[in-house]
Amino acid sequence: MALARREARFIKFIIATAVVIAIVAAGWLGYRHLQDQKTEREKQAFNTVYDPGQTAELDAAKDESCVLPSSKEPYAAGLGFVWTGTLEVAVENAEIYDSFKASGLAASHAGDSFRSDKQHPFLVCKVHIKNKNAVPQDESSRTKQKCFNISFLNLMPAGEVAYFDGTMEGASEQERWDFKLAPGAEQTYTVGFALEGSRSIQLKDIRLTAAISPDAYGKYSFTLNITDHRTKERA
Repeated sequence: MALARREARFIKFIIATAVVIAIVAAGWLGYRHLQDQKTEREKQAFNTVYDPGQTAELDAAKDESCVLPSSKEPYAAGLGFVWTGTLEVAVENAEIYDSFKASGLAASHAGDSFRSDKQHPFLVCKVHIKNKNAVPQDESSRTKQKCFNISFLNLMPAGEVAYFDGTMEGASEQERWDFKLAPGAEQTYTVGFALEGSRSIQLKDIRLTAAISPDAYGKYSFTLNITDHRTKERA
């Protein structure tokens, strides 16, 4: 009888402990959810959206100084721009095609994996870049010369650079996205993006972003007025 009572008390203790653990876990998850929401709101305060043709000043020092109030940590620190000073960037035009081949762009400026006629949408942007006073910190893998790399541009929600017509002369395949732009100089480049596996994405949801980390994709984003040249079923 005494043994049965001890077993009953033990079972009640186990149940009570499990309930307490569940309550604590639920409370912690709720707290983390609220903190995550707060962090996202704080990021939104730093995020800037630029209209077509509007110029973004990509100041490396200012970018690194963005600190989230709740965590006291920089917003995407160490994942920012690979230069000192400021580049000015504006998206002048955007067009989408059924494929890279349909765009009519020269294969010599495309990455190896996009030179064949892959049947997925291909976005072509005219991007104007002015070097206000920026000094690149990246370097060519072959010549070790300091240079910029156009892959600081990406697409939201998905898409990486697949074509660039501003590549340095004599560049190797590994240097395909490297370019030079002297302080005070400016140029309009053609930059292409493959939307592989993204046919279901609505054009209105596609934005160009100046960030190398998905964690900071919203920090500097450009809305696109996309001209649709596709002949297949459109997203």
